Amino acid sequence: MLVKTIHGVSDTDALGALPNPPVDKRPTVLVVDDRAINRDFLVSLLNYSGYQAVEASSPTELPDVDHLDLIITDVHMPGMNGLDFLTSLRADAITRYVPVILYTATYKSPDIEVKAKALGAFAVLNKPTEPEVILQHVRAALNSNPQLSTAVSPKADGAVRDAGTVSPAQAHLGYRSATLIEIMLDLAAERDLARLVRSFCHGAKELIDAREASVHIVAPGESESHLFFSTSNRSTDSDTLSLSACDCGLIGLAKEAKGRCLRNVSAAELKIVLPPQAAGSAVLYVPIATPTNHFGCLCLVDKVSGGDFSDEDQRLTTTLTTKLGLVYENIRFYDEIQQFAARLAVEVEDRKRAQNELELSRQEQIRLKDEFFSHVSHELRSPVMVVQQFLEILLEGTAGEINEQQREHMAMALRNTNQLDVMIGDLLEATRIETGKLRVDLRSMLLLEVLNEAVASVKPIAQHKHIAVALEVPIPLPMVIADPSRLRQILTNLLDNAIKFTPENGAITVHAGLDQEDSSFVRVQVRDTGCGMSPDETARVFDRLYQVPNADSSARKGLGLGLCICKQLVTLQGGNIQVKSQSGAGSIFFFTLPVFSLATLVAPILAGDVVPESVVILTVTLGDHGGLTTKQVLVSLRETVARCVLPGLDVILPDTYDTRNGHTVVLLARTDERGARVLTKRLEDQLKLNEHVAKVSSPPSVRFSIINLSAAREPLSLGEQRAAATVQIEENLKTIIADRS
Repeated sequence: MLVKTIHGVSDTDALGALPNPPVDKRPTVLVVDDRAINRDFLVSLLNYSGYQAVEASSPTELPDVDHLDLIITDVHMPGMNGLDFLTSLRADAITRYVPVILYTATYKSPDIEVKAKALGAFAVLNKPTEPEVILQHVRAALNSNPQLSTAVSPKADGAVRDAGTVSPAQAHLGYRSATLIEIMLDLAAERDLARLVRSFCHGAKELIDAREASVHIVAPGESESHLFFSTSNRSTDSDTLSLSACDCGLIGLAKEAKGRCLRNVSAAELKIVLPPQAAGSAVLYVPIATPTNHFGCLCLVDKVSGGDFSDEDQRLTTTLTTKLGLVYENIRFYDEIQQFAARLAVEVEDRKRAQNELELSRQEQIRLKDEFFSHVSHELRSPVMVVQQFLEILLEGTAGEINEQQREHMAMALRNTNQLDVMIGDLLEATRIETGKLRVDLRSMLLLEVLNEAVASVKPIAQHKHIAVALEVPIPLPMVIADPSRLRQILTNLLDNAIKFTPENGAITVHAGLDQEDSSFVRVQVRDTGCGMSPDETARVFDRLYQVPNADSSARKGLGLGLCICKQLVTLQGGNIQVKSQSGAGSIFFFTLPVFSLATLVAPILAGDVVPESVVILTVTLGDHGGLTTKQVLVSLRETVARCVLPGLDVILPDTYDTRNGHTVVLLARTDERGARVLTKRLEDQLKLNEHVAKVSSPPSVRFSIINLSAAREPLSLGEQRAAATVQIEENLKTIIADRS
């Protein structure tokens, strides 16, 4: 059974008998309602009238009582509703004969009384009901209970009551307040406009005890009724009529008496036509409005009890219409927002679709363009190389003597051919950038060697224009992590640009040193005394295919790809490239490269809340047998080792070191001896499958050594432990790769 069993009942209840009532003669009435204000009203009324009232907020959470003489329950409750509760009561032998009164807002379900009677309810009382009427039904229900030995009337039996609890006037006010709040809560929960108006009309009629009620809603900016409902319409289920069907002048009255209440005025005076059954001797007209909008009116006709509408009637009605106006306005706004959101969603979807199509089209154009560049550059490179080689042969005199005029012409042709070769190379690099195939081979290296080479390579061209090129480097420079060939490409491009845009007798300075803003980077800058650039030009100088528009035509000997390629190469090496320039005052191009630091490499191994007890250094050494250990073999060796690395636990040093045993790759792992043996076996198995390494006669050797870090642990702090462990690991690594800084 869904309801709680009532205690204190004998086994003979299954045959219809009840146990003897308790010593306390007061009947016990259970009040079940999910809203506390309704329970408070009924419990106060029953206790004042001499009954023993107990309460529950849900049929599934009943109090533990010895017996029940009557149950008053709401119908519309979350979980189990009143009708289901009544069904379960009648299905149980213990509660089969307990009278049940349904106390509910019947306007929510017009057929509630028929259903309740079919289930054996004693009565259905509509919210609101006068306190005396409620008590009359309570006494009648108790007197009808066959299980009670005598008729029950607490007042007649002289039951004690607390005279100071609730007065009749207070009870009357309490029931109207409870009903008002009940109706307002129902209004706030409704989202359908037609049902909202219908519920409001019935609720206002029953609260004020009027014979008839009608509601007219006119949307702002409309001349005809948007929604109309009248309780006098008995012929339809929906009760919703058009304005022509109701044949009344309330809309005109709403325009004339906008914002004013009219009370106890006859229908004839108001010039409105009422249904035949409505006398219309007393009419209460209340506008439905908010502070910003006027929506319509509520019209109540004649009191059931006779007489005029009171001040309290008008006050309650005004409270209700104000609430209706706010709810109606919110629903309209909500509907408008929903419609706007739906339109916006469609527009956003259309915009996304258009953007996706545009992006697909753009990507397709880029792909076709890159394919074209790649194809053209590859097709051009071979014949250009042939032309270069034959021009060099002719200039060297290998094919025979040439005169000075011929030499001059051939030298000019070779210079232009070399320039064409550079442009073809830029096209290939740009294609690799777009396809994500531009690669760098990072390693620890000495920066000074590449700087000297780059400066030396451009000095002959600079001297031809009488431009001085100087290199300023503090000694010593720390090692950096970079690709030597790519770094040489970056420096050569920046120096070539500086020479192009610097006039004769100018100066170019190359400077390198620790970055003052971040000491973990080395900063390299190329300063010239050339024409400089405007702010708009500096903002676009790294864009693809961009060339400074005001530059001397003699300086524009390229495709505008060089700086774009430089930016990508610097980024791939972990740095950043920028430019500072001013028109007529030269330019400064500078880029950064990360400093090689064993401490930085070791940091991921020592991360975490606890410093490990040990770490392992593994070396993979490949001997150089007969010069077969080419760069391709070493790259393939490092790639194989990288595939065996566990991110966050293993670190590969960024270089291949030339030791006395051969070319060595060094791996640092956060593990113990057992883990080192497993990793060694995995590396050996993977290296056997490497076709490039297999070309070398002797297979690579994999060895490991264990560094015990127990001395770097307690009682030091975590930071001190990491610092001590870092020093210990660095010393062991330096013995393997040698200190080249």
